[in-house]
Amino acid sequence: MSGIDAASLEVIKGFYDGIFKTTVPVSGPKVAEPAKLIESTFRLVNISMISELATQRRQLALLQMRRIPDHSAGFPHRQHHVPGATASPAMPSRPQGKSTNG
Repeated sequence: MSGIDAASLEVIKGFYDGIFKTTVPVSGPKVAEPAKLIESTFRLVNISMISELATQRRQLALLQMRRIPDHSAGFPHRQHHVPGATASPAMPSRPQGKSTNG
């Protein structure tokens, strides 16, 4: 997160500290915006890949996908994504059975 100056950063940090466990203040919007873009892209790519793998698994009639035990202690940025569980209008899930391969 950032602000346009030190005072605005403190206000916004105080707001988000009341919502999230961890906040990461940066020097300004020129740093915050690319960081947000990278994080959003990372999330979208991971969700898309897991959803595509789930589609392929269903098409090949493979065994049910099981949740991998949470060993995220060594990987603090690892997130578990449930295929088809995107709950954002910005990232709609595609209809079942529709492949992006054609």
